[in-house]
Amino acid sequence: MLYHNDSTSKKNNNGPLRLVGAISITAVIFIILLSRIDFHKVVALMKVSRMNFILAALLVSIIAHPFISAYRWRKTVNYLGGSLCYKNSLYIILANGPFENIIPVKAGKLLKALYLAKVNHLPLSLGTVSVVINFIIGIVSLCLMVITGMLSLFVLNPFLHLNIKAFGISGDVTISWWTKLQRKKDNLLSIIKQVRGKAIGIILALAFFMDFLQMVDFYLLAKAVGIFMPFYKILIFVPMVIMISNLPVTIAGLGTREASVLFLFSGYAAKEDLFILGVLFSFVWYILPS
Repeated sequence: MLYHNDSTSKKNNNGPLRLVGAISITAVIFIILLSRIDFHKVVALMKVSRMNFILAALLVSIIAHPFISAYRWRKTVNYLGGSLCYKNSLYIILANGPFENIIPVKAGKLLKALYLAKVNHLPLSLGTVSVVINFIIGIVSLCLMVITGMLSLFVLNPFLHLNIKAFGISGDVTISWWTKLQRKKDNLLSIIKQVRGKAIGIILALAFFMDFLQMVDFYLLAKAVGIFMPFYKILIFVPMVIMISNLPVTIAGLGTREASVLFLFSGYAAKEDLFILGVLFSFVWYILPS
């Protein structure tokens, strides 16, 4: 009995420890980033940022979060045989948003399954499967976005070779995710088979549309800061930023998102401009809508 109590106590302590760890890593990353840029210049640039583009980006974000997310999740649950109305789906998405960003290791996403069981009295397993399916389809959508950007690059200039940075990092990130998926192939296939092919197509189309709006958001925020870059570059690089920031090491991807923006777009603007762009992207798309 003592052993059982000790193990239970350790499990209960894991959550706060992970949270403290994620906060610490986030703080360390920002300290490193701020040590390499001119903070006074960052403040000065923030003051001259174009608010009309920031407000437009915020409007796009609010449309996508939570309204499209709620519709997409409702479709997933209903295709799995559950019954979820749009109102309840929207309620669950809104209620879960803050926890999803705060709780590390992406465990916050699973709270949607708990909400679903409580609000709609549906099996917890069905809610968990819906979360897993949306997560997998989200990865597929981002990979398709990178491919779309690469195809756009070749259409615009067939003789232009891909930047080795874009190709290499995209390949590494995609292979990393694919390796993880392959390890659990049988489980994932059994989950996917529960949703009909047509349903997967609809859910993927919704995910791709939402990801495209995220690309538009990034473009508008870049314009707000005065950074001009080809849209196909955004289609290639921003999905990588999203994948990197999805690594469960910081709070809401803060720190890793800004660092990846600084690295991947280093050829398009000064470090201070890119830092502001990364921070704006984090708050306009991820923090404020939730």
